[in-house]
Amino acid sequence: IHPNGSIDKSFFNGLALAMTGNGSNAGDYSVALQADGKVLTTSTLTDAFWIGRHTANGAKDGTWGNKGSLSLPMTNKKDRSYALMVQTDGRIVLVGSTQTLSNGTDVAIARLCP
Repeated sequence: IHPNGSIDKSFFNGLALAMTGNGSNAGDYSVALQADGKVLTTSTLTDAFWIGRHTANGAKDGTWGNKGSLSLPMTNKKDRSYALMVQTDGRIVLVGSTQTLSNGTDVAIARLCP
């Protein structure tokens, strides 16, 4: 959206962007901007962290990961990614939760190299 409130039609053709994982608890939880203008979103698959990347104009970045997204199973039991950030060195940090062997919940952190 431009400062005057009008839609920025140069980003994803002026439409809302939604690129989520496809699990039962799917939904984008966090967004981060990389230094080159690419947009990262994190979501949840049924049993894995999920991250998607878009180009600066909002199109899915098919050159990254598996056609624009990555699935990161942590323990294969109720893994949920809730937040992400990009470090100054370009590494991507994901934070969420995972189910422990005793069915408790623990913090899970993943870091991806650029």
